Amino acid sequence: MCVRCEVTTDTPVVVGIVHQNSGPGFVVYACRTCAAHYPPEPDVLSVPLAYTHPPSGKA
Repeated sequence: MCVRCEVTTDTPVVVGIVHQNSGPGFVVYACRTCAAHYPPEPDVLSVPLAYTHPPSGKA
């Protein structure tokens, strides 16, 4: 079911992923028409290494 217009669709599009601290998260779907109103999800695997590791030599 589309999160925006609440219509059941045969071709859902993933428009979001909700993570939770306890229990499983869930995926948010939209129909193809409403999916255009949502920004693309960032690719978490493309985060630059500079942001994942602290600078060397500093504590």
